[in-house]
Amino acid sequence: MRKRFLLGLLVEAMVLVACAPRISTSRMPIATTTLPPATKITLTFTPNPTPESYVIVDITMNVRSGPGTEFDVIGQVEAQMKYFVIGKHVDWWLIDLGNHQSGWIYAPVSVTRFVGNVAAVPEIASPSTPTPIRIAACTPANTTETPAEGMEKARSALVRVFEHLNHQEYEKAAPLYGGEYQGLREWNPLIDPQDHAALLKSGCEINGLQCLQIKRIVDEKVVSLAEYHFKVEFVNENGSLFVLGPCCGGNATDMPPRSQFDYRVIRNCEGKFLVLELPVGVP
Repeated sequence: MRKRFLLGLLVEAMVLVACAPRISTSRMPIATTTLPPATKITLTFTPNPTPESYVIVDITMNVRSGPGTEFDVIGQVEAQMKYFVIGKHVDWWLIDLGNHQSGWIYAPVSVTRFVGNVAAVPEIASPSTPTPIRIAACTPANTTETPAEGMEKARSALVRVFEHLNHQEYEKAAPLYGGEYQGLREWNPLIDPQDHAALLKSGCEINGLQCLQIKRIVDEKVVSLAEYHFKVEFVNENGSLFVLGPCCGGNATDMPPRSQFDYRVIRNCEGKFLVLELPVGVP
C-alpha cells in the first residue's frame, strides 16, 4: 500500500509539471538612446578689450593742419560729438575725422573731455611751422607826394587805429593794423585765426592789451616814403599818463617804468598805411 501511495504522488507531480505554461527565456528588448559624437572644444584666452581713446568737445572747434595756431584751419568739429584720438603733441590732440582724414584740435580741459589712457596715445612730432606772411612796405613808383605828406597820412593811421581800439570798434581797427597776429592766436586758439577783429577784441578785453588813446606824439621820423617811426605816450581813462611799471616780480631798477613807446607805420603795396605794433600789454 505504501509503495502505491508514493507512486501516485510521483505521477501527480509529473502531470503538474507537464501542464504548467512555459516562460520564454529570451531577453526583452531594451530602449536605447543614440548620443551624438562628442565635440572637442578648444579653450582660448580672450584679453579684456582696451577702450579706444576719444575726446568730446563742448563747443564747435577749429581743426588745424598742425598742432598750433600758426597752422591753417582745415575745418571744424561739432560740439558734443565723439572723435577718436590717434596722436598728441603738447596741448593738442590729433583726431580721426573719417574718410582717411585727420586734423589737430586744441585740448584745454575747460572745453574738451578726454576718455581713455593718455599714456597709450602716441606722441607725434609737429610738422614744419609755416612761414608767417609779412606785409611788405612799398615805396610808390610814380608820386609827387612829399615826405611831409606821407608823414601826415602815417600819423593819421596811427592815431585812428588806437581810437578805434579804445572805442571797441574792432572791425574798423583791423584794416589799419598790419603787424603780427601770432601772439593773439596763441592766446586765443579757439578763435578763427583769420578773424582779425575778433582777435583784437580778445586782446583788448581779455588778454591785457592796453587799448588806450594816444596822449601825444613825442617824436616822429621819416625813414622812407614807405616807412615812418613814432614815439608816443598814452592816456589812461582818468586822463592821467599811462606808465608801464615793473611786472612779474621785477623791480624798478631791473625794469624801469616806461611812459613812451615806439611804433612803426608802413605804406603797403596798395598804398595803405598800416601800424605794425599792437598796444602795450600788461600781464
